[in-house]
Amino acid sequence: MPTPRWIQIVVFVSGALWLGLLILQGASVQVDWLRSLGGIAGVITMGVLVFDRYAWKWPGVHRLTHRRVLHGSWRGTLVSNWVNPGTGQGVPPTECYLVIHQTYSEISVALMTAESSSRSITAGVHDPARGQCLLSAIYQNTPDLLIQDRSRIHRGGVILEIAGSPPESLNGFYWTDRDSKGEMTFEEHSPKPAERFKAAQAMF
Repeated sequence: MPTPRWIQIVVFVSGALWLGLLILQGASVQVDWLRSLGGIAGVITMGVLVFDRYAWKWPGVHRLTHRRVLHGSWRGTLVSNWVNPGTGQGVPPTECYLVIHQTYSEISVALMTAESSSRSITAGVHDPARGQCLLSAIYQNTPDLLIQDRSRIHRGGVILEIAGSPPESLNGFYWTDRDSKGEMTFEEHSPKPAERFKAAQAMF
């Protein structure tokens, strides 16, 4: 999303061009019109920010945007083919939470387990009028400090299919640069984004 300063610059430039055209056409331009541009820029900037953060999710407005609301915390299960290099053993299905921060123009995701957290480097939603609706992200995973001897910091990607409108579940797969991959399923949702793993557990 453009920054508030950028929005104000666009409004001022547009207003200046409009006034310039009026002058070229011989119209009478009043100085007070220039002073009013500051107020107009402020109103437009506030309107854009309110729409981007809140209004696009309001029921009446959402009928026009048709963008699926994923914001909040999702409880799910992660199944991985990762093998512990120290023991040679695999890992059982893992309880996990997907936390999504979403505005109209941006989305970011975080995946939390009892031993690590992942933060998106980039993320996006592909929501065509027809066909699969997908949430995709490239992320960095940071295990807890005390287990990094057996589970190093790594990067990976994830693709989740969004089922339902409004969304009812997220299902898909992930892969990493340490040659591991797996599946994820999320079927419980809270509209509040959790900050920590324990806080997410407490929501459900």
